[in-house]
Amino acid sequence: MFTLTPAIAVLRRAGLAVLLVLAQGAFAENCDNRQVDARELRGVIASIEGYDITATTNQGRFVADVLLALAAEIHARDPEGPPFEIGPEDFFDSVVSVAGIDPDEMPIGFRRAREVGQVFVVDYRTARLVDDAAAGDIEQVLAVSVRWPDDGPDHYEFEDTDASPSVRVRYQRAVDYRLVRLSDRILYDAIEGLSGRPTSGGLGALFRMLGRARIQYSHFAFAEDGTMVAYSRGRRMFGFSILTTVRPDGSTARGVPGDREDLQTLAERLSRPPDIQYSGNAPEPCLLLP
Repeated sequence: MFTLTPAIAVLRRAGLAVLLVLAQGAFAENCDNRQVDARELRGVIASIEGYDITATTNQGRFVADVLLALAAEIHARDPEGPPFEIGPEDFFDSVVSVAGIDPDEMPIGFRRAREVGQVFVVDYRTARLVDDAAAGDIEQVLAVSVRWPDDGPDHYEFEDTDASPSVRVRYQRAVDYRLVRLSDRILYDAIEGLSGRPTSGGLGALFRMLGRARIQYSHFAFAEDGTMVAYSRGRRMFGFSILTTVRPDGSTARGVPGDREDLQTLAERLSRPPDIQYSGNAPEPCLLLP
């Protein structure tokens, strides 16, 4: 993981702003993608409730809620429209504005994403992205690409010490995944470019020797009180899984409590791996056009 002195960080953000201003000129002229309006983005974020959106352990849940809600709104206006994009400054500043926090209080993953200029590109046309969109309990499928400028680092990392176990996550410059809303869960699937390793407990000791594992999929379901049960699957020489309970305030526990039958039911449901056949390609960004 790299670090920046405050002076270098200011210069880097200034350079990124110039790059994105120049890129937006190419955006409208050379690419059909839609750029999400900051006001629309803030409206979606403001509608999310029931958990702490600034907790690092809620980051995956929050990003899923934002992208799925935006996709639903845009699909209602233009069902066969082009992919949409969210620029790094718009995303970061919108969260800061809605949450009413200082930028330095943002989750570390969001701060790293802003430093490198990370862009979300989302194709929301479900019928094009799955072989049989009417099958099973599929409600939405998004193809998501995460990119940043070529002159940035080839990856960034951060450690989530609030997770159980703690985990160090690495994003490559090119990350692709399918984000799926099912009737009973949210699924990050077919993940490429994302890896990590536990850094605490027994798994932490094991992966200090094995190194990072590729994250294959992660899905989560919710109890009536807003508690989330998350099940993630990775592979490094062998497959392994991590089951975690995340409370609305972001506090976590490994596994699920023995006295919560509702959470145990969710865990059992999540233990069955997803089996969805996807189609279509990952969308390409316009904001980063040369």
